[in-house]
Amino acid sequence: MPDPEAGNPGSAIDTPATLSPSPPPTLSSSPKLLPPALRPGATIALISPSARLNDVLSTRLHRAVAHLSQLGYTVEVIYTPLPPNTSIRDSALHRAAEIHRAFLSPGISAIVCTIGGLSANELLPHLDYALIRAHAKIFCGYSDVTLLHYALYVAAGLRTFYGPAALPQWGEYPEPLALSSEHFLHVAKTTSNEVGQLPRSEQWTDDFVDWTTVLQLGATPWDLPSYGGVVLLLELPEGQEPDQATPVESARSGLADLANRGVFDRIAGLVLGRPFMYTDEMGGEWKRCVLELCEGEGRTFPILADVDVGHTDPMVTVPLGALCEMDSATDRWAIVEPSVV
Repeated sequence: MPDPEAGNPGSAIDTPATLSPSPPPTLSSSPKLLPPALRPGATIALISPSARLNDVLSTRLHRAVAHLSQLGYTVEVIYTPLPPNTSIRDSALHRAAEIHRAFLSPGISAIVCTIGGLSANELLPHLDYALIRAHAKIFCGYSDVTLLHYALYVAAGLRTFYGPAALPQWGEYPEPLALSSEHFLHVAKTTSNEVGQLPRSEQWTDDFVDWTTVLQLGATPWDLPSYGGVVLLLELPEGQEPDQATPVESARSGLADLANRGVFDRIAGLVLGRPFMYTDEMGGEWKRCVLELCEGEGRTFPILADVDVGHTDPMVTVPLGALCEMDSATDRWAIVEPSVV
């Protein structure tokens, strides 16, 4: 893996008028269900709900297991390879069953996805959301796992966590970046008061792959019933070619789709992850597109850019649906309530 490159720790950009801080968001009418905190010596399950790369990236998997074990946790890998000719439906049912097994197991306290992929959306009709709600646990991942975050929040009312995955982060050589691992543990263990300020790194590297997923949920049962009062988190993944950035034109088109859905008329704030492989010039053009497409009568929300979320290393862990404060004037984004119980 490349060494982190020095760079700007982050920046803030504003729409013409800003709220500083924005009012606490309410994500949906579903009751918030906070999972139990991660305790010392607990068991962490590693699952692969989308891409199935445990055999291909076995060295990274072994490093992830070893590092979590060194931190004092027991690790259970829930993964059974599937034959290449497995049907789409059978594959989805198999992966859904692995998720159910992780939630049902009384010895498992947290579930961490190994990596993202392209097929998490196939699972949404096959998940037992009542079962998941009845066995609430920490669930963490990113990339197209975003689709599962939405579904578990909307259909099960469960708070989940947008954060490090096993293969790209916990399996990093020679060890995970400190901010990524330490912030995950802080968020997963903090039961009193508030999680606090989400830190910014002074160094970072882009790594691995992601797929834009928010637009896939439009007009499905798993989209938020309302984006009113929400602080929306968006990140730009890898492009269609490996190690290539998403073209600014494609990102602009996705923003326009969100604007056409009226999302920017209702949100209370916008957080932009550091774009994958963007040059300074591309980053400037991306921010210009954001500002222009977010302009509009009555749109007075703060925007934070280049935040350590998603496809950048290190990354912070974000408890989705948690009350937060944003202030673009001071570059502040803080979680103001516990994320676990």
